[in-house]
Amino acid sequence: MKNMINLGGRLMKKRVLAIIVMGVFILSLIGCSQNKPEQAVSELFDAMKNTDLEKLGAILDSDASEITDQDAFVQLIKKSNETLTYTIGETTIENDRAVVNVSCTYGDMKPVLAKAFANYVGKVMEVAFSGESPSDEEIQEMLLSEITAALDSTPTEEYSTELTVDCVKKDGKWIIDTDKENLKLADVLTGNLVSAFSEMADSMNSSLITE
Repeated sequence: MKNMINLGGRLMKKRVLAIIVMGVFILSLIGCSQNKPEQAVSELFDAMKNTDLEKLGAILDSDASEITDQDAFVQLIKKSNETLTYTIGETTIENDRAVVNVSCTYGDMKPVLAKAFANYVGKVMEVAFSGESPSDEEIQEMLLSEITAALDSTPTEEYSTELTVDCVKKDGKWIIDTDKENLKLADVLTGNLVSAFSEMADSMNSSLITE
């Protein structure tokens, strides 16, 4: 039973990391022709609401290419982005670097993921007590099915936060600095799935992220 639970955790890790890879790729594509850092950041947040992940996934590595618009995790992100709003605040510019302050509100997918994983663990216990030995593919489908069900039945809560986005000037134009780690931005991109996974991993003594 523990192995099946851990497999579900590894699946979530794989999916979320693949989506983050896409997010980094998105950042490298947008904001490449802006005269002001604020414009680059605005384009970033607009792209979060409208990006076609299926097309992007086709040109990324094998893990990311498995992510399509119909993936349960992508549906979580799309649900989060339905209510994404943002306000650009103060910008600090020093030579070829800038820091843009942003206030934003978006759908929090943590409750959805928590409900889905709790139901998944319940199903795993049922399977374990029945003596069945499902395949990895069946376990994966079990988890994705619970995520879809939780998304349909769990009200979306709004989450508001303030963050900074780093920009860098290259060839006279401002772009998003993708070399800077930004967990808050990753949470905005994924509807808080990044921090949700981290918290779940910590609560289970990091067993979910053990390879």
